[in-house]
Amino acid sequence: MDLKTEMKYRSDLCTEGLKQLKKQRKSAEKEKDSTEMQRLAKLISHQEKRKTFFSASKYEPVRFENGLVINAKLVDQYLKKLPKMAMVTIFLQEGLLKIEWEVPRSSSGVLALKDLADHYQGFELQSGEERFHEHDIL
Repeated sequence: MDLKTEMKYRSDLCTEGLKQLKKQRKSAEKEKDSTEMQRLAKLISHQEKRKTFFSASKYEPVRFENGLVINAKLVDQYLKKLPKMAMVTIFLQEGLLKIEWEVPRSSSGVLALKDLADHYQGFELQSGEERFHEHDIL
């Protein structure tokens, strides 16, 4: 299965799970079971957050040789906004991928990306090294 198809499939599974949780929450509301309503509200919130990881319009996960998975779309957006003269350095630190940039005698910044591997287990992902080779930063 290609990446977009897999992401759509996982998104649909999350949607079905959300429907079931919301039905259970309505039942708990009818029974006025506040403990169950709170538990289900937390599960619904978690499932809604999880579903966003499978939005192909917002995420393009790539996996590096060390197993780290990041959102390539976010990196692309960040790199496009950097000043033209910026010197970019990418490195791993404490399980994060960090992108530091600097314009000598001017400004600097850093983007730290968490590992998303837990969300994309079993996915066939593009190599991060190949993906970012086009930017000449890896």
